[in-house]
Amino acid sequence: MPAGSRQRHRYLPLSGPALSIISINIEGFFGCKAEILATMANRFDILCMQETHIGPAQHRPTIPGMKLVAETRHRQYGSAVFSRPNLKIEEVWTHTMEGNMETITVALPNVSVTSVYKPPATPFLNTELPERCKRRFHISIGDFNAHSTSRGYENNNQYGDEVETWLESKHLTLIHNAKLPKSFYSARWKRGYNPDLTCVSSDIASRTEKEVLDPIPHTQHRPIAITVRSALQATTVPFRRRFNLRKADWLSFQQEIEHNIPPFPTTPTSQTW
Repeated sequence: MPAGSRQRHRYLPLSGPALSIISINIEGFFGCKAEILATMANRFDILCMQETHIGPAQHRPTIPGMKLVAETRHRQYGSAVFSRPNLKIEEVWTHTMEGNMETITVALPNVSVTSVYKPPATPFLNTELPERCKRRFHISIGDFNAHSTSRGYENNNQYGDEVETWLESKHLTLIHNAKLPKSFYSARWKRGYNPDLTCVSSDIASRTEKEVLDPIPHTQHRPIAITVRSALQATTVPFRRRFNLRKADWLSFQQEIEHNIPPFPTTPTSQTW
């Protein structure tokens, strides 16, 4: 594929190469963490961060190799979204709701991506995207702080019920794999939980894969990542040749090899075998 075609596909999410997104509750953004995140920059198109702890008077966060798209400043909470420098972003919308629930939405040509942060013990509030940010597909990813038995909690709490109602009303599917590591390890309770969620439009759920990455130092959260394959990638399955050894005609195969194999050279040559 020509280099120009690859460049154009970067501007057409879900029609060309896969779209990759990473999300992390960073529990305070510092230079050492920026260096770690920079090593992931070539693997992902969008990075969503929650709990940056960057107030109005502090410097803007920077990550080498990535572009800061939008941020919400708060000394206790705070969110930020980064992207690849060449990723085409058409619209950006930041919104802080009652209880300091923060969302940042970036709209690409075919999909909108929302970073979600809901502080503990605050309601999960559903807010409609403005028309300019609505796209055919949608992805919400981040720290929802909601309990549900479907994600390994002992019971559902109010926020877990609110999230499930929201998923159903928006035709979104939760991407969850119980075999993956927990995304949060509580130092207080000495056990793991899954407050960090990925929710995608049901139309693309079957081509969305989730990972839980290695932890970042000085955080109790692990990064979660998703890859959304394009429709072409999802339907094109590489052909794998399978052999039935019991039905193989070994005699004919041996005769063909003996007939076609060149004679072994009696003197050294420069030919590569």
